Amino acid sequence: MNHHKNTNMNRTIGVAAALVVLAGNTALAGGHHAGPKVVPINSKYHGKSYEEWGGSWWKWFMEQPVVSTSGVTHPGIDAPTFDVNEGQHGSVWFLAATFGADRTCTIPAGKSLFIATLNAECSNLEDPPFFGGTSVQRHNCASDFADLIDPLSLFFTINGDPVDLADFRAASPDIKFNAPTPWIYGATGGRGRSSGDGYYILLEPLPPGHYDISFGGVFGGPPALTQTYHLTVSAHGDGDND
Repeated sequence: MNHHKNTNMNRTIGVAAALVVLAGNTALAGGHHAGPKVVPINSKYHGKSYEEWGGSWWKWFMEQPVVSTSGVTHPGIDAPTFDVNEGQHGSVWFLAATFGADRTCTIPAGKSLFIATLNAECSNLEDPPFFGGTSVQRHNCASDFADLIDPLSLFFTINGDPVDLADFRAASPDIKFNAPTPWIYGATGGRGRSSGDGYYILLEPLPPGHYDISFGGVFGGPPALTQTYHLTVSAHGDGDND
């Protein structure tokens, strides 16, 4: 999704996630859309590698308030106040998922999507086993948890068409973040450092239209984590959600 702790701040290995891909230019179900294009894992997009976009995704995810001043709930929490616009900036948007609740939302056309399917992170603000006091410790910690993801279990479909995610693993560099109090992974926030690891997809802008997206996998053992997004890309205007 992306998160590996629950809303009571207890740590549950998890996932953040959101959206879509079809390799190449395959037509989507229905035959009236050109297929979405996936940025190759070893290339850069808007000046950033997959590893760097992974760090940006974690910074976005961990700096969001548990509940904003306008009453919007953190994107990694299953709540009716989900808002796809929350914390989004620029031409690349991030999405997170709770793996348990369908989400219906609308995003503006022209937005690229960086997707965390199954991933993990460790920081210097968290308790063991997710604590890392040095960059090496944080990197090794995140890598160890990401190793628990079964790459053969990963699945991702858009309008019923499958996507192969197994080659899209990336370890993000050690990043700085400033977590609110409380934050998604603890009762007390502050300035911290974090390293992440997991499976990501970077998607070029989708053509306007509707997309049903399902994804998930096994993290450390059964059952599989699953999520469905009902996504509409508008021809113009702001994003929205139900």
